[in-house]
Amino acid sequence: MPDEAHRSASETFTVCWRRLIAGLAAVIPAAAAWDYGGILPWSKWAIAAATAGLLIAVLPLLLLRRPSSRLAYGLPFLALAIWGYAAFQTIPLPGSLVSVIAPASHAAYSQWSEVAGQAVPSSMPISVAPWYTRGYLVLPACFAGFVLIATVVLRGDKNVLILLTLTTIAGVLTSYIGIADKINANELRGDLLDYADQGIPFGPFVNRNNAAGYLNLCLACTIGSLVYRHRKQQRDRKHDNRYQISGGGRWEKLQSRINNFARSTDNLSIVLIVFAIVIASGIFVSGSRGGMLASVAGTLVVCFRSVNRSRKFTALIAISIGLVGFGLLLGSIGMVSAVQERFAQVWGEEALQDGRLDHWQDSLVASANFFPGGAGLGTYRFAYLPFQRVGGSSWFLNADGMPFEWLLEGGLIVVGLILAGIAWTYRLLWNLAFYKNSPTDAAVATTAWFAIPSLMVSQSFDFGILLPANTLLAALILGAVCATIKPAVRSKKQGKSSGSKRRRSGSQSAKQTSSSPSKTSEYPQLEVSPDPHAPTTTYSVAKSSKPVGGGSYPSSRSTARSGASAAHKPTHSPRSAGQRAVDIGLALACWLGCFSTAGLAVRQQYAAAEADHVIRRFNAWRPDLVDAADKIDAIANETHELCERYPRNPDLLLADAQVMLTQARAAMLRDAPEDLERQEFERRWQLTAPLLRRHQFHIQRATAPDRPLDWQSVLMPGESSELFLSARDQTVAALQYCPLNDQIYSLLLTLDFVDEGYVDTERWVNQLHQTGIRRPNTLHRLGVIASTYPGPETALPIWRDELQLVPERLQNVWQTIQQLQIDADLNTLVPDDPAALLTAADKLTTDPETREQLLSRIDAILSSEGRSSLKQLTSEDTFAPNDVEQFSPDTNKPLKHRVADDAQWHYFNARVAMLREDYSAAEDAYREAVQMKPGDLAWRQQFAHLLLQNGKQKEAVKQVERCLLQAPNDRRLLKLAAKFREAEVPPTDEATPAEEVEPTNEQ
Repeated sequence: MPDEAHRSASETFTVCWRRLIAGLAAVIPAAAAWDYGGILPWSKWAIAAATAGLLIAVLPLLLLRRPSSRLAYGLPFLALAIWGYAAFQTIPLPGSLVSVIAPASHAAYSQWSEVAGQAVPSSMPISVAPWYTRGYLVLPACFAGFVLIATVVLRGDKNVLILLTLTTIAGVLTSYIGIADKINANELRGDLLDYADQGIPFGPFVNRNNAAGYLNLCLACTIGSLVYRHRKQQRDRKHDNRYQISGGGRWEKLQSRINNFARSTDNLSIVLIVFAIVIASGIFVSGSRGGMLASVAGTLVVCFRSVNRSRKFTALIAISIGLVGFGLLLGSIGMVSAVQERFAQVWGEEALQDGRLDHWQDSLVASANFFPGGAGLGTYRFAYLPFQRVGGSSWFLNADGMPFEWLLEGGLIVVGLILAGIAWTYRLLWNLAFYKNSPTDAAVATTAWFAIPSLMVSQSFDFGILLPANTLLAALILGAVCATIKPAVRSKKQGKSSGSKRRRSGSQSAKQTSSSPSKTSEYPQLEVSPDPHAPTTTYSVAKSSKPVGGGSYPSSRSTARSGASAAHKPTHSPRSAGQRAVDIGLALACWLGCFSTAGLAVRQQYAAAEADHVIRRFNAWRPDLVDAADKIDAIANETHELCERYPRNPDLLLADAQVMLTQARAAMLRDAPEDLERQEFERRWQLTAPLLRRHQFHIQRATAPDRPLDWQSVLMPGESSELFLSARDQTVAALQYCPLNDQIYSLLLTLDFVDEGYVDTERWVNQLHQTGIRRPNTLHRLGVIASTYPGPETALPIWRDELQLVPERLQNVWQTIQQLQIDADLNTLVPDDPAALLTAADKLTTDPETREQLLSRIDAILSSEGRSSLKQLTSEDTFAPNDVEQFSPDTNKPLKHRVADDAQWHYFNARVAMLREDYSAAEDAYREAVQMKPGDLAWRQQFAHLLLQNGKQKEAVKQVERCLLQAPNDRRLLKLAAKFREAEVPPTDEATPAEEVEPTNEQ
């Protein structure tokens, strides 16, 4: 870059314009990170609009800039190719062609979306949810645009430092807020947040794994800034090592290198080290195991990529200082042990119990059915549902592993394009590492060498790259790499030669290129002197053989200026007019592709944002709001208008159907008096539920199957039949655009009484059962719907599948069956789970024969599988049903299947012995249990009751007194102790010990 004093006005404006664009481009990912990672539709719309605006601003710089390597356009074109294939997945194709490209997509449209009275479509898209795929297009479009923007503007030290500095500040703030939230949570709960919960937030991110991925990219920029500062300090202090003492032992060499590192570390370098420690601490405190592994991988790659021994030693010193500061920071906030335990789970038994491993098996099965075309980018949440068999009991919106998600959604083509992009990136990094040695180039190379491996590792266990904050920041880093690549121009005199000559000439050109300065740096080139007593690095200065002017040699200052000017001249010949035209054409083609895709993304995201806004308004609506009826009418008018504008949005169509059903129920709100009590208001509102209309219709239809029944007869006074018909039509329309959405099937089943829609009920029940086979809440509601129609014989297998997932729900399911007055066999319903069988035998039956059958199943399971079949007992296995919710509010959360410990094993045997009235064996088992777990008050109280029943009054009193040592102010325990002291014989009219004990807060 020319000296600032000699710049013209146009050059100054160009430099300022480039830096302004660089600053705006660096701010956008940081702003997206603060807005929940940029995942909301309005955020994506703003990002797409900003991308289009920056592309317009960067167009003059793109056309007037100096030539660059054509390799820089590879990554944007690959991203545009992904965009093109995703758009192709949304185009309707002949059904025969779709059956070859994606067989499961053809089955989804031809079988799953079938409705009585409608013909099977002859043409269909590859994507099983085209609206979601169109919404996905914003990511490759903005990625390509930001890579191109960074390629143009991130030239020169200050432009690169703008990106590194702003990203570092954003990472420090994000990490600080996340750590502060953790500390506040610890003070409120007395312990760290549960690391087993995968969905806990961290900082502004709603998922800690996404936050860890973003912080790793910020850490890469911080390390790049530190490398730049260190290299710059080395260059500025090049004369400090002019006189070096050769020889010496290893200790002297070690001491010399440490001194050199200390001299090249200034106050700003110390600040950057502190920032790196804060960001790294945020990654580990977040509890993301993938983020931890990514940080380790990036650090190892950067250390191994050091080109010489001295720099490896410098990296080792920096890493050592960082580890010490990292440990001190974690120790100051009391999280050392928690981080150690979480990091140990990376390769321990906890890693093998991760639900993602089982889910990935289902993902591979689904990928095989959609191979080779894929199910459509952005459709993972629906595509895997029909093929789940062993995955976790939750709905996976993403695969929590991008290789599996890309394989399912994009098939062979997208996976191939992504692998090509990774190979292209490493080609650029290799080129940069081989030819460059300026501070700016070293900073960019170090940043990329940390960011790319860490991103690959973290995204193998996460989906954070789908967040615009991570996508755009990775694009800027890759664009910085592209900006540093020089064009490789072959000399005109070089002709065709043999292979050996080409290799030799290539080696010579590499040497010449390595000795030439970097175009991204405004400083002279550094050279290494072979003389050990000479300065380690010197500026390359052009020497003059003749005196200038009147026989005097030029001054050292003028010589340095002329040398620096000569050093900046390229060693290769300039490109011809034809080559320049090709460069401009290639740049314009890339710019047009990026701009057009960004413009289309603006329109698509605006439509998605409008729909999301009205859907959120509807979800926030409550019947007890002021003017609730008028508000739901306003929402209905808005949804109707949007459905006319965007008739292919399945979420909007489904919301419109739900809004119309709510409108039909709103007649009660207008007729209800203002002074109506809360309880009576809720009772009346529940009576207007469409599910009750369905129940009444099928009950009346079952009582008189030969008599025709008008479905409008079950509607309440004031309810409009037109709203029900319109709601069903909208739901059927939504099914055509998203045939694997289980929420659509649930609403269709609710409205199957409308206009004889029950002819498809049995098929819809089976399809919803298949898509929700791994989700307990869906199965429980489906069982209730199926119990009315088609009947209990269809509902019982569904509830049985629910209990296979969460056996601890047995009491709730059995209570539902009794309320619906269904005759069911308890022994057949209970799964092969010892804890569930024990609960059924203890609390759900009084029949001796059924109880003995359940206990016999327990014996058979334990004899065949051993103790591994017994999982950790929940609170429901200890407390009465009416007390469980007080201590376990999240009763619907699936049990984490971990093998019970020794104490729970003995407690389980004691419970079984009590049911078989073997009180001697129960006493021995209880004694072992309370010895292994002395702090469990409930177990000790049960043991005390058993001792009193067995005639051991003194020992029973001692057990109650042991409980009082832990809860001395518990009045119930005081009364129980007094009762035990006064008792001479065990009371005969008391309940069994296990039933009499009440829970305490000290449990």
